Amino acid sequence: MKTLLRLSFIFLVLIYFQSRALATVWTVSNDPNRPAQFTNLQDAVDAASPGDTLRIAGSNTEYTGVELFFPMVWIGEGASNPDGFSTSIGGLRLKNLNSSLGSSGSKFFGIAWGYAWPLYGVGLYGNFTGQTAGVNNRLSDIQFERCTFQYEPGFSDGMFEQILFRHCYFQYGITFSSQGPYSGVVVTNSVFFHQNSGDISGPGSNYPLGGGVIIRNCLFNQSTSNAFDANNLFEIIVENCIFYKSEPTGAQNSVFNNNITYLCNNNTLPYGSNAGSGNLSNVNPLYVDYPALGGSWSWAYDFGLQAGSPAIGTGTNGTNIGLTGGNAPINNIPGYSRIPVVTELTLPSTSVPVGGNLPVQVKAKTRN
Repeated sequence: MKTLLRLSFIFLVLIYFQSRALATVWTVSNDPNRPAQFTNLQDAVDAASPGDTLRIAGSNTEYTGVELFFPMVWIGEGASNPDGFSTSIGGLRLKNLNSSLGSSGSKFFGIAWGYAWPLYGVGLYGNFTGQTAGVNNRLSDIQFERCTFQYEPGFSDGMFEQILFRHCYFQYGITFSSQGPYSGVVVTNSVFFHQNSGDISGPGSNYPLGGGVIIRNCLFNQSTSNAFDANNLFEIIVENCIFYKSEPTGAQNSVFNNNITYLCNNNTLPYGSNAGSGNLSNVNPLYVDYPALGGSWSWAYDFGLQAGSPAIGTGTNGTNIGLTGGNAPINNIPGYSRIPVVTELTLPSTSVPVGGNLPVQVKAKTRN
């Protein structure tokens, strides 16, 4: 049985990364029934080189968090894998080692980021000893896709460019505690469910984000306090989002375009010092499947739009408002990775002669 599991695990790696011929693919598993090259995430990182890929198996045990000082690709089995194996990691620190080596260029797919001390959550740190501030303390070209965040990811120090969160679920929002500057930081086609204030928070009232942070085609559901940290979050762009029983308040000097509010205590957009147009106030977006009065997060919800929804075609550039619009339309956050899944592996022959070939039959399903 262990042999079959190992073969299926290796097979997934080979067919998914066959185009990455110049990089090394390392396998990691802390499940003794699913053997891999490493059982410890830190050991795998220590063995890897810049540009390598980690294929991190799902299990019932959370991996201990690590610090990363060079670019890598990490592929998990999903944050809520319907086949039963999800990849959970306690925390991650993305850092610069020096002026020529850092974690810029890293990408992370299909991982549930946890809250395990001491590296709880995800943190981005551009600063390093001996840096020239504003010149080489930069983190850029970093991507998170199909990930969940139990604790808010935070931008702590340095400059940040081209950071992408796509198809992600945020339980406690995002914190932009660094003064930046920020450029091309985008959160798109993602979901925020938070019972407290400040899904999106900034570095303080004296440090505007300068339009470098864009929140696009996201859902803010079921939060009766400010979605944005009051008096702190300045100069962001919010477009094509739905605020469903979740207050769109707290931002200043920002732009709100083509958003929908519904069942909020304050449904008006824009408000105060903010600007924008094309917003729809207190209008039911008509989700396919979500409680009429709102509800807690569930992977089973369908946030697609019913026929006749006011969110269809009314976003910027004629796209939909909400998850089904923009450049990466979905109906809900996928709980799995895009890795093909082996559903059956058969060895038709019980034995083969010395030097003979062992036939293997494999059935798998693709994932979009």
